[in-house]
Amino acid sequence: MGIDEVCKDHSGFCSDIRALDKKIEENARENRESHAEMWKTINDLRNRLPTWTTLFISFLTLCLGWALSEAFK
Repeated sequence: MGIDEVCKDHSGFCSDIRALDKKIEENARENRESHAEMWKTINDLRNRLPTWTTLFISFLTLCLGWALSEAFK
């Protein structure tokens, strides 16, 4: 359902809906930009490290993810 269909059904809230839609789009754009920047940084770091270091960091990340998933069950 698009923004126009929602506005037809709820005409009193149309300006609020449009403002919320704009805010969501801005947040999504910022998230995409920061995600791309984060992966660029990760890849730059990965390219400068030896292979064993990258594998060790990946293993530690896996362990951290497992520990957090167990902690918040």
